[in-house]
Amino acid sequence: MRKTGTTKKIGLAVLAASAVLLGSLTVAPSAGATAPSIYHLMQDGAWTRLENVPAQSFTSGSSASTLTSVTVWLRNNSGLSGTYSISVRADNGGSPGTTLATLASNQTIGPWGDGQLTAPASLALTASTQYWVVMEGSMDVGWKYHTAQPATTVTPTPSFVSKTNAGGVGWLSAPNGEHYNMSLTAAVSTPPTTTPPTTTTPPTTAPSTPAVSCPARRPYRIYSSARSRAIAAALVARCDYRTEWRRVFRTKGAFAVPNEWPKSKVVPLRWWF
Repeated sequence: MRKTGTTKKIGLAVLAASAVLLGSLTVAPSAGATAPSIYHLMQDGAWTRLENVPAQSFTSGSSASTLTSVTVWLRNNSGLSGTYSISVRADNGGSPGTTLATLASNQTIGPWGDGQLTAPASLALTASTQYWVVMEGSMDVGWKYHTAQPATTVTPTPSFVSKTNAGGVGWLSAPNGEHYNMSLTAAVSTPPTTTPPTTTTPPTTAPSTPAVSCPARRPYRIYSSARSRAIAAALVARCDYRTEWRRVFRTKGAFAVPNEWPKSKVVPLRWWF
């Protein structure tokens, strides 16, 4: 049965004074317009009993996103506590279909409670896809609605459809084109940043010079013969003895020519090679 007319104000002052925690949800007094989300309508009015299973459609944005919260405006028209459940369902040919997430199950709303209840959510939404928020609960608890058009950040503006499924006989459209009071927030999914692989160039290393085994210095007779010069030259080239060789020749006064070997026979020398 659909309730119409002005909402009952008994006990509303208690809710207006402070938010009341009910189960895992927060009930707060109605507020003015806020920044629009993918669906936002919060205007006081009549209500539809939850026993009639009211449902409100919404459409996700053009990018993949995550539904982060659902806020609904409920009214308990009884002096006894009531219950309510909130679910998000996929679309099935223009009506609610498979349940994708249950955001609240048999939560309690106090006597004469009237306010907005927010249920946290974490549901991945496919881009540009229609979904449904479905309410169920006790017969004296109702979901408030209004004939105003909901605000939305989705472009182009989608069609919003309200339906009920009283007695489980099938989904019927709301008779007066009303929309249920609800606000949905969603965060656009940001794809992970991929860093292109970096190519590491190994440092250029000069080829190593194989170690040369230099003989221990020993007394060696040096003559100006070709063989002696060849032996001395080989030792000097390998073990850098040339400087000392030149110094000895200068000391002995025997054809001390820088960077050259003696050109003629000289007195044999004894030197450590």
